[in-house]
Amino acid sequence: KAIYTVSVDEIGVSFDVIYEVIDNVLNMNIVNINEDTTKVYTINFPQNNLVSVRSTQEGAHFKSQRVNQSHTSHFQAKIDRDLANTMADTTYDVTNIAIVNDNNLAASITNSCMKSNQEVAYQTVDINGEYTSTGIWTNEYSYRGLLDSEVIAEPWAKVVITGDRNSDRKVAYFDGAIAYRDDI
Repeated sequence: KAIYTVSVDEIGVSFDVIYEVIDNVLNMNIVNINEDTTKVYTINFPQNNLVSVRSTQEGAHFKSQRVNQSHTSHFQAKIDRDLANTMADTTYDVTNIAIVNDNNLAASITNSCMKSNQEVAYQTVDINGEYTSTGIWTNEYSYRGLLDSEVIAEPWAKVVITGDRNSDRKVAYFDGAIAYRDDI
């Protein structure tokens, strides 16, 4: 268990971020939110990967699915990337579900983000011209409602990491999907 205290003195806000590993799940909880002079409406840690995979890792892969459904439209965007030769992105993107894996492990995240169909953010970045790294993290949390200013909930995220879950003697995105379904 690790506790990090974050203080933003300029706006009079502080909170604790607690990380705890239980079995194959990393739990992150934001608690003890103190608002001395400023009310907190959202909390965001942009481009702060909760899990990532390097292009140099054997079998490095990224898969995501974004479903957007309303009473007037429905679309699905699926991304399936072999990361060995993936170029860096100029900006991050968002999705519902994202899974990264290499030949040894697969990982995914879930969270209390309320941005419909945009709960998870991801980006591939260049690391000193030597390789790329594709990371996934939680998109912005809603902490307080805009109309009534009531606290919605304390933000949380979970990262699941797994090996071969479907007994096919290899690790792929499907193993991460099983762990996502079963463990978080």
